[in-house]
Amino acid sequence: KKSSGLMDEDEAKQSTESGTGSQSSAEEVYSYETGDSESESSSEEPKLKYFRVTASVTELTKRDTISCISLHEKFIVVGTYSGSVHVMDVSGNEIRSFQNHSAPVKCLSVDARGEFVASCSDDEKVAISSLYSEAAPQEYHFNSPVKCVAIDPDFAKTQRFACGLHSGSLVFHKKGTLMFWVEKQEIIHCGDGPIHAISWHDDFIVFATDLGIKIYCVSQQKSLPYIDRPQHSPHPQEFRCHFFWESPNQFIVAWGNFVKVVEIHELNVSEKERALASGLSTKTVVVMSQFSTEFPISGLALYEDVLVLLVCYEHERGKPAQRPELHLVTRTNEEVSTDGLGITNFENFVPHDYHLCNVLHDSMYYIVTPGEIVVAQPCTKVDHVTWLLTHQKYEALVEFFEDGKEDSRDYTATKHMENIGDLFMNQMLANKEYEKAVENSRRLYKRNVKSWENGIYLFARLGQLELLIPHIPTSNPTLPSAVYEFVLKHLLDNKNSEVFLNITTVWPQTIYNDETITSYIALKLTECTEPEDSKVYASIMAKMHIGR
Repeated sequence: KKSSGLMDEDEAKQSTESGTGSQSSAEEVYSYETGDSESESSSEEPKLKYFRVTASVTELTKRDTISCISLHEKFIVVGTYSGSVHVMDVSGNEIRSFQNHSAPVKCLSVDARGEFVASCSDDEKVAISSLYSEAAPQEYHFNSPVKCVAIDPDFAKTQRFACGLHSGSLVFHKKGTLMFWVEKQEIIHCGDGPIHAISWHDDFIVFATDLGIKIYCVSQQKSLPYIDRPQHSPHPQEFRCHFFWESPNQFIVAWGNFVKVVEIHELNVSEKERALASGLSTKTVVVMSQFSTEFPISGLALYEDVLVLLVCYEHERGKPAQRPELHLVTRTNEEVSTDGLGITNFENFVPHDYHLCNVLHDSMYYIVTPGEIVVAQPCTKVDHVTWLLTHQKYEALVEFFEDGKEDSRDYTATKHMENIGDLFMNQMLANKEYEKAVENSRRLYKRNVKSWENGIYLFARLGQLELLIPHIPTSNPTLPSAVYEFVLKHLLDNKNSEVFLNITTVWPQTIYNDETITSYIALKLTECTEPEDSKVYASIMAKMHIGR
């Protein structure tokens, strides 16, 4: 589990627009600690980053609590426990509000064009509000608490919606035709216990009952084969059922601790003939894949081809709730990453208090509790660079900038660094990885004279200069003569005559002052107190003259 930084929405928006720097706004980015030893500084780079939506949300949650949410690509809609509906932009600034209900709002649904919002409640009412007119909401009353609602994606044209009642009925509401434009309500399903969840996409309405998942084809006005709820799964009312449509004919369902990927197929010719003769739908349902989890699921979304699962654990008797988590898993239930979420007052919440929603192909994931909205976003290149730098992953940082496609000066975290390779080099030397450091010297120091100069002095202090000498450049770049003279003097000080004579043969005499080195050898001869040392320096002096 990883601790995840949270920032305000305006902050994230500024960062996204600029493309550079860490995210910044009026409030500083901060991280939280979960208090679990597992959750302390993780070596795994996060896939997502988090920030809180503030603006009108902050004011709303001071006087009310959020009960549900629906998402459109242009705005978000939240329902509250007082029965109100609030339409906000993606930054959390309120656009409109409606006091549609006298009990908590249970479910919200928005049409495809973003013109109408349907809401339902235990007050036995569905209200449909127009976002672009001042007309009063359309109200529809039922004889049972309304648990869920789904508006026709093309509601402006059809005026249709479906809603699920606590009594177990799924009601399909539509307008009449021809001369009589009257409203009609048709019960298209009943008898399997309360309708727990509903979703309308394109030509299909999918809904959950105590027995499992059922699908209704709107154009054919027929029910399709249902998907049973697995045995030993949690009671259907313990955890909310979640649907996510990937295409008009494919959706993912997560309920309790199971996940299924479902496709709707057209029957073949012979099967279609038999279905038509029997008055059945010409479509069927195929479960393409499924798996169960070790944790209860409180929300479902999609990140690229990876499932996003919101996990909220039930209270253990006498203990506060555990911190909620966001899991990224493959369709074969292989974990990609897990983040512990910095939710305020999570100790007091139960799984039904949480919501997760996201629009297909959008990269914003809204995590909602009664008291706040937290948004998760995929980490950017800016975040990647900052994370590598913060966690001292200097080799990976060098590789990121190495291909030349990215410029370190374009990133706030690295724009003032003269040479990022110095960080990696110093790290290897600190870890006594001398051979690796030498092998990477030309790669890291490149043509940076200052880096080569500092590196040579550092290797000398560590007693490893002899390893670096064969890699020291004599052109492109050519270093100051004092640096080459320092190397030669270092070898003389250490009486390393073999290496000294070798490099004075290889190095061009133009890169250092020959007289300076000759004078230094003469000085060493005068300082000698041991006969053997005198022989070494005399031999070096003689061979230098012969070489000249």
